[in-house]
Amino acid sequence: ALHDEGELQGRHIKTFALLTLTIVSTIWTMIWLRNVLVPFVLSLFLMLLLEPLLHIFLNPPRLCFRCSRRARSMAKQLERDRITNLSINSNGQKVEVSSCFRKTIWKLWSGISVVACILVVGIMLVGCL
Repeated sequence: ALHDEGELQGRHIKTFALLTLTIVSTIWTMIWLRNVLVPFVLSLFLMLLLEPLLHIFLNPPRLCFRCSRRARSMAKQLERDRITNLSINSNGQKVEVSSCFRKTIWKLWSGISVVACILVVGIMLVGCL
Protein backbone atom coordinates (compact mmCIF):
# COMPACT_ATOMS: atom_id res chain seq x y z
CA ALA A 1 0.00 0.00 0.00
CA LEU A 2 2.93 2.32 0.74
CA HIS A 3 4.38 1.70 -2.71
CA ASP A 4 1.06 2.58 -4.33
CA GLU A 5 0.84 5.87 -2.39
CA GLY A 6 4.33 6.88 -3.52
CA GLU A 7 3.49 6.00 -7.12
CA LEU A 8 0.23 7.92 -6.88
CA GLN A 9 2.02 10.95 -5.40
CA GLY A 10 4.60 10.79 -8.20
CA ARG A 11 1.84 10.77 -10.79
CA HIS A 12 0.20 13.79 -9.14
CA ILE A 13 3.51 15.67 -9.22
CA LYS A 14 4.03 14.80 -12.91
CA THR A 15 0.48 15.84 -13.75
CA PHE A 16 0.85 19.14 -11.91
CA ALA A 17 4.19 19.86 -13.58
CA LEU A 18 2.84 19.10 -17.06
CA LEU A 19 -0.26 21.18 -16.41
CA THR A 20 1.88 24.12 -15.24
CA LEU A 21 4.11 23.85 -18.32
CA THR A 22 1.07 23.70 -20.59
CA ILE A 23 -0.54 26.77 -19.03
CA VAL A 24 2.69 28.79 -19.12
CA SER A 25 3.45 27.86 -22.72
CA THR A 26 -0.14 28.61 -23.80
CA ILE A 27 -0.05 32.04 -22.16
CA TRP A 28 3.36 32.79 -23.69
CA THR A 29 2.15 31.71 -27.14
CA MET A 30 -1.00 33.84 -26.87
CA ILE A 31 1.08 36.89 -25.85
CA TRP A 32 3.54 36.25 -28.68
CA LEU A 33 0.74 35.81 -31.26
CA ARG A 34 -1.59 38.59 -30.04
CA ASN A 35 -1.06 40.59 -33.25
CA VAL A 36 -2.53 37.66 -35.16
CA LEU A 37 -5.06 36.40 -32.62
CA VAL A 38 -6.88 39.70 -31.99
CA PRO A 39 -7.97 40.20 -35.63
CA PHE A 40 -8.74 36.48 -35.90
CA VAL A 41 -11.01 36.52 -32.84
CA LEU A 42 -12.68 39.75 -34.00
CA SER A 43 -13.34 38.24 -37.42
CA LEU A 44 -14.87 35.14 -35.83
CA PHE A 45 -17.05 37.36 -33.66
CA LEU A 46 -18.23 39.40 -36.64
CA MET A 47 -18.85 36.26 -38.67
CA LEU A 48 -21.05 34.78 -35.94
CA LEU A 49 -22.78 38.12 -35.50
CA LEU A 50 -23.54 38.58 -39.20
CA GLU A 51 -24.38 35.00 -40.14
CA PRO A 52 -28.10 35.36 -39.29
CA LEU A 53 -28.22 38.58 -41.31
CA LEU A 54 -26.67 36.81 -44.30
CA HIS A 55 -29.23 34.02 -44.02
CA ILE A 56 -32.03 36.61 -44.02
CA PHE A 57 -30.55 38.25 -47.13
CA LEU A 58 -30.31 34.86 -48.84
CA ASN A 59 -33.85 33.87 -47.90
CA PRO A 60 -36.01 36.96 -47.15
CA PRO A 61 -39.29 35.03 -46.54
CA ARG A 62 -37.54 33.29 -43.64
CA LEU A 63 -37.95 36.52 -41.69
CA CYS A 64 -41.74 35.94 -41.68
CA PHE A 65 -41.41 32.16 -41.37
CA ARG A 66 -43.64 31.94 -38.32
CA CYS A 67 -46.12 34.60 -39.44
CA SER A 68 -47.87 32.88 -42.33
CA ARG A 69 -48.11 29.60 -44.17
CA ARG A 70 -47.28 31.26 -47.47
CA ALA A 71 -44.06 32.74 -46.11
CA ARG A 72 -43.21 29.34 -44.60
CA SER A 73 -43.70 27.52 -47.91
CA MET A 74 -41.77 30.20 -49.83
CA ALA A 75 -38.92 30.04 -47.33
CA LYS A 76 -38.74 26.24 -47.57
CA GLN A 77 -38.77 26.38 -51.38
CA LEU A 78 -36.05 29.04 -51.47
CA GLU A 79 -33.93 27.02 -49.05
CA ARG A 80 -34.27 23.90 -51.23
CA ASP A 81 -33.35 25.92 -54.31
CA ARG A 82 -30.37 27.45 -52.56
CA ILE A 83 -29.04 24.11 -51.39
CA THR A 84 -29.63 22.52 -54.79
CA ASN A 85 -28.12 25.32 -56.84
CA LEU A 86 -25.16 26.20 -54.65
CA SER A 87 -24.03 22.64 -54.03
CA ILE A 88 -21.19 21.25 -56.11
CA ASN A 89 -22.19 18.72 -58.75
CA SER A 90 -19.66 15.94 -58.18
CA ASN A 91 -21.59 13.25 -60.08
CA GLY A 92 -20.15 14.31 -63.42
CA GLN A 93 -23.66 14.61 -64.82
CA LYS A 94 -24.45 16.98 -67.66
CA VAL A 95 -25.84 20.26 -66.36
CA GLU A 96 -28.82 21.73 -68.19
CA VAL A 97 -28.70 25.33 -69.42
CA SER A 98 -31.61 26.41 -67.20
CA SER A 99 -29.91 24.76 -64.23
CA CYS A 100 -26.66 26.54 -65.11
CA PHE A 101 -28.55 29.85 -65.31
CA ARG A 102 -30.21 29.25 -61.92
CA LYS A 103 -26.85 28.40 -60.34
CA THR A 104 -25.36 31.59 -61.76
CA ILE A 105 -28.27 33.65 -60.41
CA TRP A 106 -27.90 32.04 -56.98
CA LYS A 107 -24.16 32.70 -56.92
CA LEU A 108 -24.78 36.31 -57.93
CA TRP A 109 -27.43 36.65 -55.21
CA SER A 110 -25.01 35.17 -52.66
CA GLY A 111 -22.35 37.70 -53.66
CA ILE A 112 -24.84 40.57 -53.36
CA SER A 113 -25.84 39.29 -49.91
CA VAL A 114 -22.22 39.22 -48.75
CA VAL A 115 -21.67 42.76 -50.04
CA ALA A 116 -24.85 43.86 -48.23
CA CYS A 117 -23.51 42.37 -44.98
CA ILE A 118 -20.20 44.19 -45.47
CA LEU A 119 -22.11 47.43 -46.04
CA VAL A 120 -24.07 46.84 -42.84
CA VAL A 121 -20.79 46.43 -40.93
CA GLY A 122 -19.47 49.63 -42.53
CA ILE A 123 -22.60 51.54 -41.58
CA MET A 124 -22.36 50.21 -38.03
CA LEU A 125 -18.71 51.29 -37.78
CA VAL A 126 -19.45 54.76 -39.18
CA GLY A 127 -22.39 55.04 -36.78
CA CYS A 128 -20.10 54.24 -33.84
CA LEU A 129 -17.66 57.02 -34.75
